[in-house]
Amino acid sequence: MNNVGSIKPHSVQQKNYKMQDIESPCIKVCQHDSKGVCFGCRRTHEEVSNWWGYSNEEKAEVIKKTSKRRNVEGESPTVFLR
Repeated sequence: MNNVGSIKPHSVQQKNYKMQDIESPCIKVCQHDSKGVCFGCRRTHEEVSNWWGYSNEEKAEVIKKTSKRRNVEGESPTVFLR
């Protein structure tokens, strides 16, 4: 049997899915306030740790929530000097 030119549809679909996957909103600040909200992306600890397991619909919902979320007033991320 000749397999030249045969492509498995699953691998093509998987590759296309990855290209359309919603990117993480992480901006590499990765510090949380006392309520567990990240100063950089405004996701909770749970949302950050579960991000790669979420569907695109769930990721879109998280991003929608972060646009309304604020950090605790008076708190700010720790500054690291290099």
